[in-house]
Amino acid sequence: GWEFVCDTWASIRPASERAVAFANQLQVSITHTVLIRYNPIIKVSDVVEHDGRRLDIQTIREMDGEKRYMQLMCLEEIR
Repeated sequence: GWEFVCDTWASIRPASERAVAFANQLQVSITHTVLIRYNPIIKVSDVVEHDGRRLDIQTIREMDGEKRYMQLMCLEEIR
């Protein structure tokens, strides 16, 4: 099941898009860059939910070396 971790401000921007035909179905992977304030409880296995959309966190980068902001590279799969 799902467990709520936190509610936070975020800047969400699409970064790239890829469509792949697999088993006669079109699968679209959309990568997003999500910028949030630094939060040590956020981890790669977490999911960002925004407007009913699910963004799976793929990588996390600390932005400024001072633990103020984090950049989450996320993947949204639309089937």
